[in-house]
Parts: sequence; C-alpha cells; structure tokens
Amino acid sequence: MPKSILWCYSFLFLIPILKHHSGYLAKDYNFEEDKINSIHKLFDVLGFELPIEFPKVFIKNEERLWEHFNDFIRNKNFNFFPLFALLKLNYSLLTASDYYATSDYMSDLKFNTEEDFGLITDKLRKRIFNYFDDNKKAKYNGALMRDPNQYLSKSTNEYREKSNENLNFLRQKLGAEVIINIEKHKEQRVFYIEAPTGGGKTNMSMIAVRKLLELNCEINKVFYVFPFTTLITQTAKAIKETLGLNDHEIAQVHSKAGFQAKKYDNENDAKYGHEKRNQIDNLFVNYPFTLLTHIKFFDILKSNKKDTNYLLHRLANSVVIVDELQSYSPEHWDKIKYYISQYAELFNIRFIIMSATLPKIDEIELSAYKSEKFVALIPNAKEYLQNPNFSERVAIKTDLLNRDEIDLKELANILFDKSEEFANNRNDKYKNSIYTIIEFIFKKSASEFYDITQKQNTFFDEIFVLSGTIIEPRRKYIIEFLKDETNRKKKILLITTQVVEAGVDIDMDLGFKNQSLIDSDEQLAGRINRNVNKQNCELWLFKHDNPKSIYGKDLRYEVTNKFEPSYIEEILTKKDFGKLYDKVFKEIEKLNNSAYKTNLSDYLLNFNNLNFRSINEEFKLIDSENASVFVPVDIAIECYKGERNFSETELTLINRHACFSDESKLIISGEKLWDLYVSLIQNNSMDFSVQKHQLLILNGIMSKFVFSVFIRKKDDLKPFLDYNEQNSDYQFYQYFKLLKSEIGDSKVYSIQSGINENIFKESSEFI
Repeated sequence: MPKSILWCYSFLFLIPILKHHSGYLAKDYNFEEDKINSIHKLFDVLGFELPIEFPKVFIKNEERLWEHFNDFIRNKNFNFFPLFALLKLNYSLLTASDYYATSDYMSDLKFNTEEDFGLITDKLRKRIFNYFDDNKKAKYNGALMRDPNQYLSKSTNEYREKSNENLNFLRQKLGAEVIINIEKHKEQRVFYIEAPTGGGKTNMSMIAVRKLLELNCEINKVFYVFPFTTLITQTAKAIKETLGLNDHEIAQVHSKAGFQAKKYDNENDAKYGHEKRNQIDNLFVNYPFTLLTHIKFFDILKSNKKDTNYLLHRLANSVVIVDELQSYSPEHWDKIKYYISQYAELFNIRFIIMSATLPKIDEIELSAYKSEKFVALIPNAKEYLQNPNFSERVAIKTDLLNRDEIDLKELANILFDKSEEFANNRNDKYKNSIYTIIEFIFKKSASEFYDITQKQNTFFDEIFVLSGTIIEPRRKYIIEFLKDETNRKKKILLITTQVVEAGVDIDMDLGFKNQSLIDSDEQLAGRINRNVNKQNCELWLFKHDNPKSIYGKDLRYEVTNKFEPSYIEEILTKKDFGKLYDKVFKEIEKLNNSAYKTNLSDYLLNFNNLNFRSINEEFKLIDSENASVFVPVDIAIECYKGERNFSETELTLINRHACFSDESKLIISGEKLWDLYVSLIQNNSMDFSVQKHQLLILNGIMSKFVFSVFIRKKDDLKPFLDYNEQNSDYQFYQYFKLLKSEIGDSKVYSIQSGINENIFKESSEFI
C-alpha cells in the first residue's frame, strides 16, 4: 500500500511538469507506451534501474492506483487543500522560471536582485517607516506611532459631541486600536478591521501594514484588493503620499490601469530591452505594492489557467488587504473564508479584511473545515459605530418606503423642495448652497430623472449624471469638480447609479436612494457629511425600481425583503449590522447542511479529486461577462485643473503615432486611436515583443474611451456598433466600436449622460 501511495504522489507531481507548456493545469495526463519506453532508455543511460511494475502502473492500472489512494485516506482526517496548493505553487514556480529563463537566454535580461523582483528590501522598509512616522502632511500618523496609548486612555463617551475635532480624535483612537491589537496578536494571520464609514479605513490599513512590516521581517510584498477600479485609483494615490512610494514601487492591476513602465538605464538591448523588461514587470507584477480587483485576486487563488497562476508564488510572505468584502454575494462567503484560512497558514500571508458593514465570515460554520477565529483589530467596534460622530452624521429617512413605487415626477418635486429647504436653512460658510445626490438601481431611471429635472430646473447650477456607461475622463471631471473647494458654494445635483457607492471620494449634503441592500444603503450614506461639519444632513430611501432582478439571488435581499421600513431604519441608524448578518449566516449554514442543494461540501469534493477545472469554474464572484464598448470621441489631455487623463508613457505612444485631433496636441482623437489599434492587430511583420508592448500601452489609453455593459446587453447596442464579424481579425478585438454618427445629445450615446435608453423599444437594464 505505501508504495502505491508513493506512485500516486509521483503522478501528481508530474502534472505541473507535463502541463508547464499548456495553457492550464489539469489532471488529464496520458502516458503512452512509447513515452514509457523512452523513460527506460533514459534510465539505462543514467545507470538506474526502474521497478518491474513501472509500465503497468502508468499504462494499465491508473484507476486501480487511485482506488488504493482513496482506500488509504478513507476515514482519515485528510485535508486535500495543501496538496492542491502545492501543485499550483509548483506550476506557478515552474512556468514563471521557464519564462524568466527564456527571457534571459533570448534577450539577455537579468533579474538578480530583490529590487528586480519587486520585493520590499530592508532599505525600502526603513524608508517606509521613516516617511510614515515623519510625514508632514499626515502628522497624526507620527503622533499615533510614537504614543498610541494617549488615545486609548480616553473613552469614546468623552467624544460624543458631534464635531470635526472629535471625529479626528476617534479616527486616531481607531488607529491606536489597530496598532495595539496587531502587536498583541502578532502570531495570528487573519485580521478584521470593522470601522464606521468615515472612520478612515484606508489610513488604518496603512497603519496595519506599517506595523506588520515592523513585526515580521519576512514580509516582502503588499497587496490591496478592491471591488472597484475607482477605489484602486484613489487608494494608490493615498498610499504613495502616505508611505512615500514612487511609481516604480506601486502597481495597479485592472482594466483601466494601462501599462506601467520603469526606466532601465543599463539594459543590454538598447532598442527593445526596456520594453521586454517592462513586459515581464507587468506580467509578474514586479512591484512591492500591488493594487488589484477581487476578481483578479481570487482567480489567482483558485484558477488553473497558466497566465493567472503566474502570480500565485508572489503571494507567499505578503500582506493582503481585502476591502469591501460585502460587495459580493453571501453565497461565496463560505468559500472565501475557506481560501483565506488555508492560504494564510500555508503561504504565510497576513490577511486584513475591511468593511464598514463587515460580515464576520469567520462566524460561518464550515462543517468540512474548522478554521481559527479571525482577530478583530477593533474588538469594541460597536462603541465607535454608535458614536454620534458616525451614527448621527446622516439621518436615515424611510417615510417614502411605505409607498410601493414612487413616481419620478413626484420624487423630483420632493428632491427640489428638500434641497431648497436645506440650502435656505444652512448657517455655515456655504449658505444657500447644496450638494444633492440621488441614486437609482438602473440607468434607465437615472436617465428619465435627468430629463425631468433638466426640464423643470430653476434651482441647481449644475446637474451631473454618473453611471456605468459614463467614460472615465467624464467621471474623473465630475469627481474633481465636486472636490474643488471653489465650487462648494454652488447648487449641484448628482444623479447616479450604484457605481458611486464605495468607489467615489465625495462629500454630499443630502441624499436620495432607491432602497436595495442595507450594505448598499450604508455605502451611499457614507458619501454624505463625511467630516461631520454640517447640520441636518439626510438620506431618503424610496422604492422605484425592483432590486430583485439584480439582487434576487443574494441572501441579503431575501432577508431584507422581510424587514419593515422601521427595522431597516433602526439597523442603519444604530449601525447594528449584526441584526442582518446573523440571519444571513443562518441561511448560509442551512444551505451548507442541505442535502438537496449544492453547498460548500459539494464544492470541496473537487479538492479530493484534484479537479482543477471545477475548483476554478464553480467559484465565480461575478457570474456574468462584460462587453467593452469603445466611444470614438476626442478627449483632452488635461481633465480638470492640472489633473491629467493620460500618463507620460501613454502620451509618448500617442505622440509617436500622431493621434491628436488638431495641431495644438492637447486633444486626443478617438478615431485615430482606433485606426492605430486595428493597424497594430493586423500588422504581421512587427516584432512580436514590440507589438505586444505597444498594444499593452494602447489598451491603457483606449480604456479612457470605453464603457462596459453586460454581454447580454450587447445585442441591444448592435445596430449602433461598427460591427464587422466578417473581418478575420475581428475575433482578436477586445472592444466593440460605437458608430461616431450615433454620438450626440439626441443619439444613442452622449458624453454627459451616457447611454440613452429612450432609443430602445424595450426596457434595457443598463447600470
């Protein structure tokens, strides 16, 4: 029996070797007799003897071998995850080494130092400590690191009066809790940061990183994981400013990040060396700090695809901050808990999970696996959540929820009345001004409301629309406009869909929202009165679109749908999200104990069988594909008062190919960019590395001209697209191009308001 087990392990560890030139890892090897004979010849040359049963085991008795293995582990507490992770790690290291070795041999590219591989060196570690502790723009962090007890010695009850000064003290006290509790539990690997909206979670995460780097000298990388690209962009800026990082030390990995380039002065290949080297840096994310999406991160943990698995080995000895975990459906929380618990132990990863409405997923019972409790870095979080500086920043109004569906014209009248009342009654330095936000579930309702308010508006100075079909430069302009202090005395209405919730750093005065999930409602509340420096700020919840078509499969929707409006108001006012999650966890546990529904135990059987493909495919955070639509408009280099839409690397490529709309070279032509994109794809004579490098940069540029829709909505847009499936190269295009003739205020698309749903005969649920 033991020999059979060893044969079985031999099989398993051959898989990464056999598959290292394949595009995926799978247990579908096939040993033919001629291959076995060649192995015998090799061993003859080497002077080794193979056991007589060798050919039989590999050719005829494979199924019998697995039966022996299953018999051996039956009735034993055998955890297959470490074996799965080890095989994936082998595959990651082998394929990465192969790629590096080929690059060394073919292009003489050398990767010798810690800096070459984007690791946190001792020098960088010390620089981070010094910069963080002595940052003149964030002196509060230095004071906190030097003496956290000065904040912990004070009770939260002493700071119940609402004021910006008290709010800032509570933020410091929260940071002190993080420092002390990380030190107290320094042997643990999974931590929670449960802090109220406006409590400064991003800064707390950097405090945690600073402390973990100090306590664990083996940590050499940091990963931030977010649900939205907008969160990645604004957090990257905050990290650079707080930790003193340069562009070579932090990378963004998402669809709109574009191509990041380091400058290499001593590259052997003067013509193409730096381009090839930057390709490798981007492929393997050779940066000490990396910011990426939840989708990308969990794909790395579970995927059997070669390109995705390249990055797995880089997670070892790292800190991983997972923000806004509640953004995804509860049906996956048990799997997320399982993966985090396992990888934390096996790869020596410190996980920090953050959220304002934090679902404490460690409390979910996993019948097949018992993990340690995750450590709460704010163990008395309720004291902060229910402090008036957080809980009373915004009054939650549920009066309108008593109606089944409010008419949009009536809703507009209420919004105008409430906005005018707020502006007239405020007594601060912004007298007679108002920033109002209203959020809808679907773009169609947002568009209809925009048309209504435009027609009857005599009050607002500006009315903006922000949705998933607004391209990035316009979104960026709106956010910068709202953050500009010189506009603060104006009257602004922002009409949005849910893209604004957790990904936009704005401070509004008054809010209205189509009620959906309680987490979602709290996220919008977090965009209102962020610094507790205004009075009478409110969030009015209403019913218009039915959330079921978006959230129907979400257990939180099922639970919340049974709540009375007064109970929803109580949860949001007291920030007692446990009243929601206790019920949600019970539903998850029911599913996991059910014999009639697919549950976690069913999923974990894939590990027992080492079914790599099913492990990947049966766990999808978002079970829908998107189509990217390119809008061929002209976009200015400068977005708003010095803020740029394009990086220096992108502008270099634009300039090289003269993709400007006029001689001023201040406006980029969308049409010329598209022509360049097509020409690069069709160019069969260009050096492959150079072509790939230019396409990577160009994709970053083109992302500024792109919006995404669910793949099922692409057919609605088909009549308005430059759609040419007969073109043999079309299959290689990443984008669908909108016809330029269809862009304009009364056409299917406009820069100001995005998709115009009135063009479509039937309701189209764009978001």
